[in-house]
Amino acid sequence: MSYTVHIERRDETGALLPLDLEAWKAAVNEAEGVRLATSTQLRARARGAEVSLSFRDGDAELYFPEAEEWHLVFMWSTNGTVMFNPGRGFTDSHSYARHTAVILAKKLGAELVGDDGERYTL
Repeated sequence: MSYTVHIERRDETGALLPLDLEAWKAAVNEAEGVRLATSTQLRARARGAEVSLSFRDGDAELYFPEAEEWHLVFMWSTNGTVMFNPGRGFTDSHSYARHTAVILAKKLGAELVGDDGERYTL
């Protein structure tokens, strides 16, 4: 399984506070270059084959201007967190995906947390 980063909120004791799906959707709708997933067809990059996927309500796509393409990046979890594969360059504070994740996390009063518990600066 690949490494993921989560957009999540915790209270002062460290207990997980689930994000509200409607608040997440509002944050996505307000942010530039990100949208709620709109398609059920994805193109597999390696072979060009079409695969059909059912998106979960709350999944979101990120626009990559250099490729002029939308890609599914942010996946809503029923436990009230959002998961995404950080990809190469995520540790660079100028990473496009990181920049967008930070904007979304700030709108929700949340933070970016890796699978190993490390927290990324907002």
